[in-house]
Amino acid sequence: MQSSLNSFFVFAACFCFFLAAPSAAAAGEADDAAEDAAVSGQETEKEQGSAEPLVESPDSSGGGAGVAGAGRPGTLGSVGGFELGLGGYLRSVFTVIDHDEAESDFIGRNDGFGMASVRFGVSGSRDRSEFEISLDGTVAVADTANTARGQVAVRVADAWGGYDIVPGALALQFGQQKPPFDAESLLSNAELPFIGRSVWNRGVVGVEGWNLEGLGVTREVGITLAGDTDVGLDPLAFSYYVAVTNGTPASELLNENQSLAGYARLEAHVGDFVTLGGAAYRNMRTYGDIPDLLDELHIGFAGDLVVQEGGAWLRLDFVQRQVDYPEVETELSRISRGFGASVGYRTLFGLEPAYRIAYLDPAASFPEASPDLAAQLEASEVLHHTVGLSWLPDDEPFAVQLNYTHSRENPARAVRNDRLELLGRLVF
Repeated sequence: MQSSLNSFFVFAACFCFFLAAPSAAAAGEADDAAEDAAVSGQETEKEQGSAEPLVESPDSSGGGAGVAGAGRPGTLGSVGGFELGLGGYLRSVFTVIDHDEAESDFIGRNDGFGMASVRFGVSGSRDRSEFEISLDGTVAVADTANTARGQVAVRVADAWGGYDIVPGALALQFGQQKPPFDAESLLSNAELPFIGRSVWNRGVVGVEGWNLEGLGVTREVGITLAGDTDVGLDPLAFSYYVAVTNGTPASELLNENQSLAGYARLEAHVGDFVTLGGAAYRNMRTYGDIPDLLDELHIGFAGDLVVQEGGAWLRLDFVQRQVDYPEVETELSRISRGFGASVGYRTLFGLEPAYRIAYLDPAASFPEASPDLAAQLEASEVLHHTVGLSWLPDDEPFAVQLNYTHSRENPARAVRNDRLELLGRLVF
C-alpha cells in the first residue's frame, strides 16, 4: 500500500494547493466580482430556466457539499411547447484502500483512478407537465460478489413524466424514478456531502471490503403522488409522498412477481431550518429460478432529521428492514438495521470540514432463533467513521472532496480496509 499512499499524498498536496490559491486571491477579487455581476446582469439557476421535478426530493440541506441546482439543466430551446434543458455532472475519484494480504486477495489491490459517476440528461416543462430522461455512464456491474472483476455499463437513470394536478398540493409522476423512502437515497450524487453514501445505505461494495447489501432503495418503475400542505401554522409545513412500484430494481426486465410495492413518506418542515421525515414500505420480493422460487416479504421503516443554520448542518438517519418468509415456516425472520449521524460547517472560501459515523447490521436480530443460534448469525455488523474536507467555491460548478474512512467490523469478518479518496466534481 506504501506506493499507492505516496501517489495519494501527491494528489492530496495538489488538493491543498487548489484550496490555498483561491483563498489568497479571494479578498482582492470579491468586490470586483460583485461589480462585474451587477454590470453583466448574471442570471440565477432559476432564471436560466432550470427544470425541477414536480415531485420534489426531500430537502437536501444538511448535505452541505451539494452545489445549488446541481444537475438541473439550463434552457436549451423549445420543442412541441416544452422548454428543454440539458444538464448533468461528472465525478472522478482517486482511491487508496488498505490491503490485508492475510485476509483477502481482492481488497486493496486496485488502487487508482476511477469514474465515480457520469450523468447526462434532458428535461422539459410545459404548463403543468414536466419530464426528465437521464443516462448513467458508470454503472459498475460486478461478475460476482467479493471480486475486482466486472464491467462498466451505460444505463437509463431517470425516465419519468409528471403532471401538476393541483398546483402545489397534488402532483403525479410516473416512470422510472427513486421511491420516496430514506432521505439519503433521494439525494443526487451531485449533492452528497461526502464522496459516497453511508454504509447503511449502500452497503459494502466492490473492492472496499467483504460485500454486504445496504438498506437504501434504488430506482424502480411506478407512479408517485406528492404535494405540500399548509396547516396555517407558519413556519410549520408538511410534504407527503405516496408511491406504487414494481418493487424490483429498474435494471430488471420485468416485475419478478405479481405483487406491487407501496411506499409512503411524510415530512415536517420548520422553515428552512429543520426537516423531519418518516417513511415506510411493503414489498414482496421473489428470488430463485422456476420452479424453485422463494418469496420474501420486506417491510421497511426510515426516519431522518436535517438541521441547518448558517453554514452549519446536521443529519441523523435511521433505517430498519424486516424480512419474512410467508411460504416457508422453517426460514427465520431477519431484521436489518442501520443508522448514521453527520455534521459539517461551511467556512470561509468554500471550505467545509465534515464528520460522519455510519453503522450497518444486516443481521441485527433473528426473533425466532434460539439465543445460541442468533449469536452465530448476528456477526456481520460494520461501523464507519469518515472525516471529510470539501472545497466548494461560491457560484462555481466545480468542487473537490477529500475523505478518509476508518472501518470497524465484527471480528468474524474483520479486515484492514481503511480508505482514502480524493474526488473532483463538475456540475453542468
